[in-house]
Parts: sequence; C-alpha cells; structure tokens
Amino acid sequence: MQDNTPKNLPSLRKMGEKLVFIDKVMHAYGLGLKSFIHAFLANDYPEINSNRRLWGAPIGWRSTREVLDDIKRLVHQTTEGKNRWKQYILSEAQVILAAEGGAHGQFPKGNYHNSKTLTTEFFSDQSKATRTAKLVTEDMPFLYNLILHKVRKNSPEKPTQALEKTNLEDNPESEDNLAVASDSDTSSESDTDTRPVTTKRQTPLAKKTAVEEVEDCEEPFDQANRPHVIAATICSIVAFSANRRDNALQIQNAVVSLACGVTERVSTYLNYIGLASSRKTAHRAISSLGRLAEGTIIKKMGSKKLPMAPVICLDNLDFEEKIHEKSVEKTTQMFHGTWGYLHVPDKQLIDRYNPANFSLESYQEAIRESSNMDVKPSWFLPDFNSSAHFQAVLKSQITRVLLDHIATPADKKHPLQKDPPVIDPIAIKKPDFTMFKLMIASDNSSEGVSQVLEGFLRQTKLSAKEFYSRLQVLEGDLATCMNLECLRAQRKPSGRAENSLSGIFSLLGASHVLWNFAQAIFILHFGNPSDSNDLGAWHTLSSLGIPSERPTTKKDFTLMLTHMTKCHEATIIHCLLTVMKFPKALLPEEKVKIPSERLHRIVDLCYMRFFSPAALRAASIDPKTGGLKNALLRLRDFASIIECDRAMRAGDIGRVLNMWKRWTVMAHGIKGLNNYVIYLPRMILLLTKVLPKGLAKTLQHSLLINPTGRANHFVAKDFFLENNNFWLKFFYNHSGIGTEISRLKDVFSLNIPILRELVQGIKGDSGKSVIYQSHKHRLTVNSINEYLQMAQQHSILSESAAHQSKTVDIYKAGSAALHSDYKQHKKKLNRMRPSTVLLYQTSTGPLEEADLFDEDDNKDEMDP
Repeated sequence: MQDNTPKNLPSLRKMGEKLVFIDKVMHAYGLGLKSFIHAFLANDYPEINSNRRLWGAPIGWRSTREVLDDIKRLVHQTTEGKNRWKQYILSEAQVILAAEGGAHGQFPKGNYHNSKTLTTEFFSDQSKATRTAKLVTEDMPFLYNLILHKVRKNSPEKPTQALEKTNLEDNPESEDNLAVASDSDTSSESDTDTRPVTTKRQTPLAKKTAVEEVEDCEEPFDQANRPHVIAATICSIVAFSANRRDNALQIQNAVVSLACGVTERVSTYLNYIGLASSRKTAHRAISSLGRLAEGTIIKKMGSKKLPMAPVICLDNLDFEEKIHEKSVEKTTQMFHGTWGYLHVPDKQLIDRYNPANFSLESYQEAIRESSNMDVKPSWFLPDFNSSAHFQAVLKSQITRVLLDHIATPADKKHPLQKDPPVIDPIAIKKPDFTMFKLMIASDNSSEGVSQVLEGFLRQTKLSAKEFYSRLQVLEGDLATCMNLECLRAQRKPSGRAENSLSGIFSLLGASHVLWNFAQAIFILHFGNPSDSNDLGAWHTLSSLGIPSERPTTKKDFTLMLTHMTKCHEATIIHCLLTVMKFPKALLPEEKVKIPSERLHRIVDLCYMRFFSPAALRAASIDPKTGGLKNALLRLRDFASIIECDRAMRAGDIGRVLNMWKRWTVMAHGIKGLNNYVIYLPRMILLLTKVLPKGLAKTLQHSLLINPTGRANHFVAKDFFLENNNFWLKFFYNHSGIGTEISRLKDVFSLNIPILRELVQGIKGDSGKSVIYQSHKHRLTVNSINEYLQMAQQHSILSESAAHQSKTVDIYKAGSAALHSDYKQHKKKLNRMRPSTVLLYQTSTGPLEEADLFDEDDNKDEMDP
C-alpha cells in the first residue's frame, strides 16, 4: 500500500501539540482556521472534494453533527453569542418554511377546494385523515414536527394518571366509588341500567372544585393524539394565511360552525385568525351539497336497478318565520309545510324474490282478488303460536325485572331469558335514504295531499305519467293516510293513472301506531288523581316521585313510554316479592344471589299468579276483587306496549305485527281509536295476506330502519323523520341561522343528515369518544321502596284491594265485538279489506260511484 503521509514531520503525541503545529503551518501559508475551513468546504479541487464527499451522507452525518454541536457550544459561551446563534437558526428555519407549502391548483391536483363543487365525501373521516396526512408528511413536515416537539415536550406524560392521583389524595373514598361505578358499567346489559358516573356535585349549579374543573377539561380528551391535532391545525392555519386557496380545514370548519349554530360574529373572528372560511363561503358550500341532494333524488327515483320505487316517508311540519322589526313588507308568519325522505329498500332482500312481485300489475291483481275476501276474527285473535310467544314475552319481562332489581343467578345451569324469542328480525345495516326539500304545502287535507304529490313530482323530475304509472308506497301518520284516501275517493272513477292514484297506497308509520295506542291505554288505566283511594297508574307514578296530576300524552312520546315502563316494572317488582313470600319487604341496596333453578320457578309462579289468563279469570269471578282485576289488566295491557317498543328497538318486525294484531282487537273495546279500528287491520291484512309475497316482506322490513347500524337501535321511519323535524324546526329555526323560510327550504332541509353528522362528529374531532346515548329509564332503590310502601299500605295485589271504578277489559270487549259483527252483518270486518279503498277495477270495468264505500261516519281525532 502506498504511504501518502508527508515525511520530515515532527513526532507529536498530544492533541494540543498537534493542533498548535497545524495552526502554525496554516499561518505559514497565510491561512487562518476559519479561512481554512471555508476553503476546505467550498474549494472544487478534486482531492479536496473527494475528502469531504461523505460529510452529508448517512455514514458521515454523525461526525458532521458533532462538529456543528461544537461550534454551537463555543458560540453559546456568551449571551451575545447565544442571540446570534438563534438568529442564524431562525434565518435557516425561515428559508425552510418558505420552501414548504401545498401544491397550487384545484383539488385533486392542488389544495384548493371550491365551495361550489364540494361533496359529502369531503367531510368523511377518511378524507379528513388523508388531507391531514398529506399536510404533515408532504406539505409542511418541518413546521409540523417543530410544533409537535414543542407541544409534546411541554405536555404532561400521563395527565389522566396524575388526575386520578390528585383525586385519590383529595378524596380517599373515591377509589371505592370508582370500583362501584366500574361494576355498574360492566355487570349489566339491561336497557334499564343507565346509572351515571358518581360525582360530588348533586346539582348542575353546584360550585365545582378545582379538581373537577381539571377533570371536565382534560379527562375526556384523547391526550395521546392531542399534540398531533394541535400541530396539524396550526400548520393548516399557517398554510391558509400564506395562501388563501389552501383552504381544506378552513372550509370544513366554516361548514361545521354553521351546522353547530355558531353566530356570525364568532365566525368572523374564526375567519380572521385563519381557522375558518367566511360565513358566505359556508353558505355556498351548503347550497352546493343541497344541489347534490336534489340530483340524488332525481337519480334514485329514476333508477331502474330495483323493481320497485323508493318508499316515500312524509310528515307535516308547521313553523314560524319570526321577524323582530316588523313592517308592511315583513311580518311574522306561520308556514304549514310537508317534509319527508326517500328510503330505498334493502336490495339483498328484494333480490330474493321474483321482480314480478313488485310490479303495478301484480299489486292491482292482488287487490282485485282480495275484494271478495271474507275477513275473519281469527286472523287477529291469537293462535297457539302467538299465545305461546306472548307468554314468553311476559316471562321475559318478569325475568328482566327480577335480574335488574332483585337477584342475580348464583349459577348458569338454567338460562334466564330477558328477551323473548325472535320471529322475523330485520338485517342490521344503515339505511339508504335521501331527504326531500321542504315544501310549503300541508298534507292536512285532501287538497294539501294533492299539492304534496305535485311537489314530489317536481323534485323527482319525473313526468306525471312516469310517476303515477308505477307502484309508489307512501308512509305517514293516520291523518296523511286518511287524506290520501279522501283524495282518491274524490277522483273516482277515473281511467287515468294521474287522476285515479291507482299506483299509490299508504302505510301507517309504526311509531305513530305505538304512540296512539300507548296514549289510549295509558289514559284508560291512569285513574282519578283527585281520589286518594283510586289505585290507577297515577298512584304508582306518584309513589315513584313522578308528577301525576295528568297523564303524559303522545306529544312527549318518549316520556310517556318511560312512565309506562316504570309503572309496569315497579308493579312487577311487587308481584315478584309477593311470590317470593316477602310481601312486606323492601329492596336492599345489593341484589341477592339465588340459584338459577329457583329464579326460573319464581318467574313461572309470578306468571301463573298475576299474568296468566287463569289468574285474570279468577279475579273476574268475585265482584269484590275489582282492585286486583284492574291491576292484572294494567299489567297485561302495559306489557303489550312495552313489548312493541322493545321489538321495534330490536328490529323484529314479527313481534311488532303480533302486537298490532292484539291491538286491532283491543281497539274495538277502547274509546278514542275509532279510525285505527279500520286502518290498522287494513294495513295488517295488506302486509300479511293481500300483497304479493316479495312486496309484502320488503315493506314489512322497511317499516323499521337502523340509522346508526348498531344492534338494538332500530327506529320506525316516522320516528326518524320526527327526529329530523326537530333539527329543522327548532335547532336551525330558533337558533337564528335559518329563520328565513327560503333558507330553511332551499338549504337546510336537504342537508339535515350531513349537518347532523357534522354536529355529532365535532365531538370526535375534539378528542372525545363519540357515545350514542339511547333513551332509557332507571328505577332507583329509593323510588322502588317508596312505591312498595304504598303498595303494601293499599294491598293492591290482594283480593280485598279497593278501587273506586272498574277498568274495562278492552281485549275481551274487542274480541266480543269482532265475533258479534262476524255473526251478524260483517260490516266492520269487511271494511277492513284493503280493496275497500284500493280497488279501481272490477270484472266489468272501472268502479262506479255507487260501488264506492263512504267512510265519513268516523269523525274521529286524527294524528297531529
């Protein structure tokens, strides 16, 4: 190997001596240390260039970094040197940041998002994650990592653990409380278990401690992801401030702030600091989404992929356009409108059947064949299977109460069913629906229904021939169905589909059926609050601490069902304690452990003594036992309401139809449901005996939808529409951002689903867990014990229980009415045939006026 070491060099061992010698040599050639380093790094001489080639390479960067660190250490020996070093690093950072930034141009080539071309995909979680990833890895990685390092370094490593430690130090008993709360969250899956987290504050207005203030601010957040969100947001603000067309986060925040009801003043401030686009841009974006929704309506209604048209769910909506400073031109006005949505049935379900099942010809043929059908009471009265299932329903309700409030099984030898057997469950999947534009046309009259149909026709862009010449199903409340039939009757006879409405029929909304029957049964069993000896439902509610001056009506349907469920379950608790031979006992704080076999026997004994037909017959024999009979009737009737509510939530349409058949019988024995006497059984027959099999099954499974795609979270379609009505009528009308009727109609009504998602999604964007809370109820031990003391005082389950008035057995009365009509002229039963209002053709041609049936003899209260 050739030795390139210069000769005649002195032998030096110490580093200091070597440095001094080299310094003298450089000065001998007229070079200082800095000039030598500068020349060495900048000179293009080949041998020198070869010696420095690895300084920036991975293999040489470590030593290069050490050289830079030594220079920094030398400069930092003085205060002035530190300041100069900071200025140097700042200037270098400025150069790097000046070179960073997103691509110019319109998306997808650039980062500019035009508010007039936005789609709903822009607001999806996946799109937001993709934009953020591009921002922090490609557009502005230097600034992002700089801010991220600063935020992470100054943030506590484990804030939640520090908070828990502070809580334990301030309150030694909190550890036990946390254990109890943890048990309550995991030990029970009951829909009645909604125990909140225990806190020291008993009222919302109570003063918070310093620890609770920290808990409210920090504990719910995802602390691990927070630095990333902060750094990415700041990068986006900087990019937007440097280039106003780099606006992805800003236009998203502008629409979210509009959806959440943020005032225009706050929106202006957010736009000023670069966190959001202007309010004008947000309105343009919402209008763009509305135009897309209009196009979706046209596309779905005109699609030929499915053999049946989408189902239209509609409801009337009254709201006020309030003007504070009135004039001749502008005054406060009330508007009566109609709103609804398209629901495309499950394609997988439709594909199971012959497409001919869904044709207009098959439908009309089925209606024609049913015109001579003799309606029999046995079609609505229980057979062996339905009786056995209703027995299982009652036992499951008893079991649920037993396990939720009294006992826990000590073993698993005998399964205890808290839910009845399934009959016909609906597939769990999110529905395919599209909102219509709000129409200033009310469906409260036959003329209004005609205007509503014309409004649907305009929005779908279909010709009158296309719209009316195919089968179209509408779903609404009782008033909507009655007004549609009234309009149909006014146009008979007609040979044109546009006038005869021969391709349109309506179905009752499942929730409105539930609410109306629940209200009628609740009022029947409510009793007289002015009589302290009256043992109606009001007495039970009063003992549970619930105001009972008057019954809660269907206008607050959730609270009404909750009150009925609490009343029903409290009574079951007293029945169980009586069967367990503890009629004078109160509930302990802790549930007792009992072998599963004994629990099974307790449920059977409770059913036989208080829920079986034999128990009701025995209570009906002695006229002195009116109080006990009234209690048993209430248990049976309330059980049907609660079962239907739970069946709808579970998405089991078979269980729902079973309760509807039972209610058809009960409607003949109760006041206030005269119209449901005809319309409910007519719909049941239509869905179970008249329509082609494929069409009937599809419509049955379309009565309930699952908006969130989670088990046990089904709702009726009319309930879902009522929920959206609230957002439009109250949230966006009363907040001041949508008070103008034109804005509500043209902008907000079409975009309610995406606006709701933005409002709910902002919680997830804030680092919190998005938790969907369903309406549930909870009976506390103290409330139950108050009720038990009242029940024991009045002996409500004994044969000597007093009661001022006897409750009518509406099921027995309804059954007798059906049999009586069947034995005589069958007038009421034959009116239940769907062909009464849906038949347009006879064997000899169109129906004449003399063939039409007049239903004006039922002047009854209709749904609001």
